[in-house]
Parts: sequence; C-alpha cells; structure tokens
Amino acid sequence: TQRAERPLAARALLRFDTSRIGKRGEALAAEQLRSRGFRVVAQRVATPEGELDLVAWRGDELWIFEVKSARVSRASLHPHGAPGRRLSASQRTRIARAARRCSRSMGFRAAPKLALVEVWVDAEERLAAWRVTEL
Repeated sequence: TQRAERPLAARALLRFDTSRIGKRGEALAAEQLRSRGFRVVAQRVATPEGELDLVAWRGDELWIFEVKSARVSRASLHPHGAPGRRLSASQRTRIARAARRCSRSMGFRAAPKLALVEVWVDAEERLAAWRVTEL
C-alpha cells in the first residue's frame, strides 16, 4: 500500500519543529559538554563537505560532535528509536572529511576525535536525557 502524503502545511510545520528541536539539542549538548570540561569553540561550522555541529577542545584533543535530537517518547528512548539511528554511513564519512578540513584550518595536525551526541528533549524542550558515543 502507498502511504498518504502529508499536506504541504503539515510538512512545513514538521520541518520547522525538527529544525527547532535540532537547534535546541545542539545548545543543550554544548551546555552538557561545557559542564564536563570541554571548551566549545564553535557551533554550526560550515565546510565544503557540510556543517559540523560542535567543535570543542578538551585538554590538547580536538573533538567534533554531531548532534542528533528527538522529543522524548517511549519509542525514542528505545535503542532502535534513538536519534543517532538517523546518522547514516555516508553522513559519518562526510563528517570525518569535514572534521579533517576543520582541524587543518585550525592548525591542528592530529586527527580530531569524532563523537555523536544524542539529545532527548521533553515537551517544554528541556533536557530529558543525553549520551555521547565516540565514532
């Protein structure tokens, strides 16, 4: 069976909500990382390969974080519904290329550490849960 298309207005509203939740998730991730000793030096860094969500230092290590966010629900807290599942292999490759370019532009010779930050927000867009997984 073919699934019904959402009306244009509903698709636009969903994109707006997804974008807002994504930006909120990035802000919450940056706060959490700062509280754990990371010095976030850039957000939403544009490169020819694509955007890097967060760039941070911890000691002498450069870290690049990809942030995936979702509203809290029983399904999203289950590992198979986690926001990080939306990170494809091609996105990982693109992020790795963009991270190398970013680190070189900062004069950093060593490969940066790459990590995924998954953020869940509640109905009021407050942090409900988060986790970091090194890529």
